[in-house]
Amino acid sequence: MIIQCPSCRYSREVPDSSLRPGRSYKITCPKCSTEFPFSMPAEASPADVPPADALPAEADARMPSEPAEGTPASPDPAPSEAPQAKEQEKPVPDPAPAAPAAEQDDDPLPEGAVIPELPAPEENHAFREKDPAESQEKKDGGLLGKWLQIRDNLRRYDESQERDEDEPSDGLPDGAPWENPQYYGTFGSFSRTMLGVLFRPRSFFRHLRCSNPVIYPIFFYILLSLFQMLCNRLWTMDALRSITRTATDTQSLALAETIMTAMNLPLMVLFTPFFSIFQVVLLAGLYHLMIRMVSPDRADFTLTLRVICYSAAPCILCIIPYFGSQLATVWFAVSSFIGCMYALGVSPIRMLGALLPLYIILLVFLIQVAHIMAL
Repeated sequence: MIIQCPSCRYSREVPDSSLRPGRSYKITCPKCSTEFPFSMPAEASPADVPPADALPAEADARMPSEPAEGTPASPDPAPSEAPQAKEQEKPVPDPAPAAPAAEQDDDPLPEGAVIPELPAPEENHAFREKDPAESQEKKDGGLLGKWLQIRDNLRRYDESQERDEDEPSDGLPDGAPWENPQYYGTFGSFSRTMLGVLFRPRSFFRHLRCSNPVIYPIFFYILLSLFQMLCNRLWTMDALRSITRTATDTQSLALAETIMTAMNLPLMVLFTPFFSIFQVVLLAGLYHLMIRMVSPDRADFTLTLRVICYSAAPCILCIIPYFGSQLATVWFAVSSFIGCMYALGVSPIRMLGALLPLYIILLVFLIQVAHIMAL
């Protein structure tokens, strides 16, 4: 017997010997923890099946009964009709008794739960017998039970990302995993958000719309900005120290010493969050303005702000010496483009027409800044 979960569609072949015909069961899916009823149809024995000629052919025929008082009795049938009348007088066997109320937990699973054609066993995610200790830990709400629940939630999220459905899976919270740390755990919510932006931006940004406060994505952007600042400061200080060791020009040495003094770590850590908030709001406003010019019905500032915040995930590449910052900038531009396209539902041509002028302006600005710093 093949049983399939109606919620997450995982199935498993269960031996017929472990199921009693006519009895209702409540089955718990180990993948999504959904409880659903199942009943194996009762097989009628040959003794319980009435003979084919036990009932008259017409649907409105009735069994003969005693004549009512005052009604003349019908004459005895002819000898040739007596055997047929006796056959009609055979009592119809009572139907099989219904299962006790204690066994009828719920309505049986409708037809369709038994799927005759399934992938090979090695390709099919089968039901597994739940470990009683694991189930008890989940019920008790202990530390191990919390970890097991988070592990199951992360597995369900990964499977939903692999399917790349238009709608999020049933039971999963809306929005990015970062906005649901109580469901995915602190590390799980951060790692799944980073991996989704970097390697599955289409599915990640498609399910980004939610009603959670925007403080979650802004805080994500601040954390990555701090990480980028620390990495850039590390590589810049390393380059300046190399200059001070090898340069002979007094003017270059003085400039290097001045820059090293200005890069005060506590001061940079203090001012980076405020600068990051100003930066992300300004950039989201520019994106929103350009998108509104080409597709005003799709423009949404709050959703655009979320896309910009989560598109900062490539800042993790700043850990690569010297070239990581440039690579993160390019990846950020690509992620924000894909994110706005799928989150807002704007066509690629319209999105290119909206953001290409903005990218050109920003590129010219960065070139000018680099030129001034080189002087």
